[in-house]
Amino acid sequence: MSKFTLLTTILLLFHSFVTSHDFFLILKTDVPSSSAITIGINSSLAPLGAAHLKTVVSSGYYDNSAFFRVVPNFVVQFGISTNVAQNDAQTPIVDDPVIGSNTKGTITYATAGPNTRTTQLFVNLKDNASLDTQGFAPFGTVLAGFDVFERVVNPTPSDSGGISQSHLETGGAAWLDAHYPAANRIVSATWTATNPLEEEEEVEEGEGGKEIVTTSSPTPAPTPTPTPTSSSSSTTFLVLTLVSVLLITLFCNFKNRRNQQSEEQDDIELMMDNISMMDEDDEDLEGEFDNPFSPSYRNKDDILD
Repeated sequence: MSKFTLLTTILLLFHSFVTSHDFFLILKTDVPSSSAITIGINSSLAPLGAAHLKTVVSSGYYDNSAFFRVVPNFVVQFGISTNVAQNDAQTPIVDDPVIGSNTKGTITYATAGPNTRTTQLFVNLKDNASLDTQGFAPFGTVLAGFDVFERVVNPTPSDSGGISQSHLETGGAAWLDAHYPAANRIVSATWTATNPLEEEEEVEEGEGGKEIVTTSSPTPAPTPTPTPTSSSSSTTFLVLTLVSVLLITLFCNFKNRRNQQSEEQDDIELMMDNISMMDEDDEDLEGEFDNPFSPSYRNKDDILD
């Protein structure tokens, strides 16, 4: 197997590894005329964050929580419980290294600095690659319902900071209802290991007791918009990586060829130098033969013999 083939195989395996979803986050909201939001979570991109998300979702933390910050053409943020007791119980987790990129439709933990991730999450409404260098590690992609995030009510149109987080944390549902009754909320949040968007088989009983297997697909969301997927950005990354590997391979081959040609040229020059030295020796010897005062002239017959 050539080096290029080996590198290509490794990159393909890496691509399949970083684009797979090992569980799915399902958000049901009160946004009018909206279906459930499905977010594919890739634990390989942020193992600690993904495991923590499972625990938080299972506790019911996000149920009835608000989309408390909406910055148009940037992010939608959520993750403060309306149950005050749950907010008090959260402990920060250690950061994951940034492997993916904050492209449109990816989900990422919000932070207040290094190692401060708890429960707040945001979804990128556009490509926000500038966040990558700031330590924000995306670990999932919206697979369905991205239009819902685009239609979430902005509770603070004049303030990009969103609803006061400290007041929401301590005031809970009562404070939110009193001050921001129009804020959209997450009705329920669950996670599942199987992709709910894949066609499901239904077994029905036919004539004579025979089973008939049919397939059904989830009802599409109204006015669907193209949903960004991690595979698109990852495929772009793979193509660019393969092109880079190809260029590096061609450069290495070119360099090796140049080195080989240089060595061959050195060998030729060395051989020519040796031939030149032999010619000079012959000329010197002939000069001695022609010089009557040289011992070689007197003994040239013996030397030539």
